[in-house]
Amino acid sequence: METRAKALTSHYTSCTLVLPNIVSWYYINVVNLVTVLLISKFTFTFTKRKFLNEKVNSAGRAVLITGCDTGFGHLLAKRLDSRGFRVFATCLFPTGDGAKKLQKSCSKCLEVLGLDVGSNDSVANALKYVEEHLGKSKLWAVVNNAGIQKGFSLDYSSIEDYQDSLNINTLGTIRVTKAFLPLLRKSEGRVVNVTSIVGRGISPLILAYFTSKFAAVGFNGCLRQELSIWGISVLSVEPEFFGTEILNIETCLARVNATIESTPREIRKEYGEAYEERIRSLARLVSTLASPKLNVVVNDLESAVVNLATVLLISKQTFIFTKRKFLNERIHSADRAVLITGCDTGFGHLLAKRLDSLGFRVFATCLFPTGDGAQELQKSCSKRLEVFGLDVGSNESVANARKYVEEHLGKSKLWAVVNNAGIQRGFSLDYSSIEDYEASLNINTLGMIRVTKAFLPLLRKSKGRVVNVTSLVGRCFMPMILAYFTSKFGAVGFNGCLRQELSIWGISVVSVEPEFFGTEFANKEIGLARLKATIESTPSDIRKEYGEAYEEKMQRLGRFMLMLPSPKVNLVVDDLELAVTAKDPDITYRPRRNMFTWFILFFYVSFPENIQDIIAKIFIYLQGLPNALGKK
Repeated sequence: METRAKALTSHYTSCTLVLPNIVSWYYINVVNLVTVLLISKFTFTFTKRKFLNEKVNSAGRAVLITGCDTGFGHLLAKRLDSRGFRVFATCLFPTGDGAKKLQKSCSKCLEVLGLDVGSNDSVANALKYVEEHLGKSKLWAVVNNAGIQKGFSLDYSSIEDYQDSLNINTLGTIRVTKAFLPLLRKSEGRVVNVTSIVGRGISPLILAYFTSKFAAVGFNGCLRQELSIWGISVLSVEPEFFGTEILNIETCLARVNATIESTPREIRKEYGEAYEERIRSLARLVSTLASPKLNVVVNDLESAVVNLATVLLISKQTFIFTKRKFLNERIHSADRAVLITGCDTGFGHLLAKRLDSLGFRVFATCLFPTGDGAQELQKSCSKRLEVFGLDVGSNESVANARKYVEEHLGKSKLWAVVNNAGIQRGFSLDYSSIEDYEASLNINTLGMIRVTKAFLPLLRKSKGRVVNVTSLVGRCFMPMILAYFTSKFGAVGFNGCLRQELSIWGISVVSVEPEFFGTEFANKEIGLARLKATIESTPSDIRKEYGEAYEEKMQRLGRFMLMLPSPKVNLVVDDLELAVTAKDPDITYRPRRNMFTWFILFFYVSFPENIQDIIAKIFIYLQGLPNALGKK
């Protein structure tokens, strides 16, 4: 092994990379462009903070803040109280030390109330309390600050860690925003979401937290575009590591120790005691590195609440060259098995057939194992393909699927897991229930996590790969389909962090991010029926506020959107095949129907977020305004 390592080192150090002039020119121009954009960003931010810092008057304005027991929420509650705002400081423990400190140190304009953002009932009770105690004030801002951190790497996290993280960090933000939205409409106020720097970048070892924050960033961006027509601002505050209670060294180590001790013995044995001690050392290091300058974040939170101007964010985009022309060597299918989820129809169904024809052993899982799709697979494919039932939203179903695969693998090795199953529920924030968000996250995000975690021990043996079918919508913001976008942002975040984490095991993680293709998912009749059911299940008071004309326009938009999907589904299947079979797969495949669409989508995703917002606003105005806004 040592000799091989030396040979590799010698080989790579002796290589000289010669770039053609056209490539050098391209990269120089990209660097120049990025440099200009970064300078512009910092110049604008400086100018804005120096000169465009007019503040709102606090008189008659109330602010609700979640997670005020400690940290940013606690300090912001004190700050806004001192500025004359009416503050509803919600605490998980309303009789705890943090709540008592607030009551002692602040004016009577600050009220402490209990709120568990992970509970629908608790959020409903908080809304009722605020409505009863607002008096003549208007609710100017909701600050979604509450958050948790649970789990560590994929192996050192339970499914419950992911569920809890998404329930608080993502669904908690959604619950509170949705509940208080009617009050914010009256004030034309703002929503301030404390997301995180980890919702923009990927890193291994804290997957549950990163996944939930990616989903929160996705929700924030789409919500910002959607609520702009109501005059409601949506702002994201994305701190790095600061010394709040979540990074307190004692709390952090206690959490890490509890995580390690709750991990199954066979996994702990595979990693070893030395590895677990390094986990503890890393936790100590992160706690030590956390900045004590909490006021830096509180200053930005205050600006987000009180400044009349909002912040411009310059997005960064990395350009990727394709390597398909030269690095297209394929792996042999002999003795290799692939598990695919969501094979009833669409991409999963077609990929199962394709891989079976290439000689792979295929475990094609279907939500309906006796349905038409499953029967068609069994009739048209070889005996190498096996169909069985799997609901990725159920822990028990995933456990049964793993047991089935282990019993039927025989001499084959599990080479790849393709997470393809997905759903789409709900529409805009008002025309979606909390259950729509829960279902979307449970299938599109947690489903991927459940399956990957369950089959990881088999993938370690083969040094295989995980292929995740995420989506274009996990990279950009658009209004009107918030539950789906939020879940796909979470999936993209999980995919990226997982890729870095599993690289030490020799396991590749590949993301396939299609645009709008004509699968059963985008079937016109099913889509319109789903939209109609969503409209009819929306509370009557909300429907009245939007009006029948708006709902008719929604349905017209639905009909139009369902005419757009490309029938070229084989483009996606080709990329999925490459993701499974290429010896050197790309990190991300982005199948597009043609080069024109590729350029349009590439540039849209590359635009700064404020430009995306302008495009989205044009789209919203073309669709038409709600009845309540049309009267203004």
